[in-house]
Amino acid sequence: MAQCSPGDQIICHLKNGQIISVYEDEWDGRHIFDIVSIYDNGYLIYIPQAMVIKESFEITKWNYKGLGTKIKFIGSTVCYITDHNIMGIYSKIDGVHCDECGEFYRFAEADKITDKLTCWACRAYPYYKGTPDD
Repeated sequence: MAQCSPGDQIICHLKNGQIISVYEDEWDGRHIFDIVSIYDNGYLIYIPQAMVIKESFEITKWNYKGLGTKIKFIGSTVCYITDHNIMGIYSKIDGVHCDECGEFYRFAEADKITDKLTCWACRAYPYYKGTPDD
């Protein structure tokens, strides 16, 4: 995979309202998309309301957990892509997600030994999220 994370922005080529492979020679234009989640062997990217992309679908309250998206994306339109659709990385976020609660902390770094980050709230209040401290 292209080593992208949710929150990163990627560049994709478009042709006839569809995100195409980077190996195709002709395209109508390019667009910068935000990655919403990592799903299966690819990514779900956010599709702006003014844009119509074939094979895009809406995130609902019934499918958002299974797709690995946050609740704030309910009602948003997304599209599934793979590495073959990513022309380039426009910007990468700098930070780490907490391994306990999943909250993103910008400019944070994981522990060099364990390669994990546990935020202050999860360390100070381990019962807050409903999982007792081991």
